[in-house]
Amino acid sequence: MAMRLAVLLPTVLLAGCGGMPFGLGMPADSQALLEGVDFTVQPGSAVAGQPVALSLHNGTAEPVAYNLCHGALEKLGADIWVPALSAANGCAPVSYTLEPGQQASAEAVLPAGLEAGEYRFVTRVNAPSGRWPLTQIRSDPIVVAAAGGD
Repeated sequence: MAMRLAVLLPTVLLAGCGGMPFGLGMPADSQALLEGVDFTVQPGSAVAGQPVALSLHNGTAEPVAYNLCHGALEKLGADIWVPALSAANGCAPVSYTLEPGQQASAEAVLPAGLEAGEYRFVTRVNAPSGRWPLTQIRSDPIVVAAAGGD
């Protein structure tokens, strides 16, 4: 299933989407709970204002609930990942199910005003079975060049 995203959220879910803001109330090691769920972004470098491809692969033995439209963008600064500024995009407050062995894809357009730097995407997933709670997962970093070559 592919969906087009205009922009990802900076630090909180969109109004009406519910849930806890990104970066708050989640265990620091929450990524470890999701062995087998891979969240990637391609290409490994991009220009602000251009699209990138997001992929979520379920390598677990059970379904995963997700919505790639609900997410955040973080920037590496002084060896710390911090929320990046971006404009909000209207997201439907729904969850999709990703069955074991399946992959979901979406396109996200990087905000045109992003500064050059290293970024990563953050989204949330959970196991409908309740085996693990709503949990943040992060993509590998990508290098973003400012629009106009700055």
